[in-house]
Amino acid sequence: MSRPALTQNRQAVLDILLQHHEALSAYDILNTLHSADSKWKPATVYRALNFLIEENLIHRVESQQKFIYCDHDHTAQEKLSAAKEVEARKE
Repeated sequence: MSRPALTQNRQAVLDILLQHHEALSAYDILNTLHSADSKWKPATVYRALNFLIEENLIHRVESQQKFIYCDHDHTAQEKLSAAKEVEARKE
């Protein structure tokens, strides 16, 4: 099964998060995008953010209502979590 496309809008949102080493709100991202092109709407940014979260490319920092680029391997992390769960059951 093929993965959904990383569209131009999704890439633009991801690029902004890649350029920053801190979590950004959706409106921080929107303001940055507006500086280059005023066509951006909040809904477009939120759709891109939701896609990037689903694809495990970014994380939402719930306590701050912000988003940050994710640079770790989820597959390895998920395997480690599963292994810990199995070990916990054995004890």
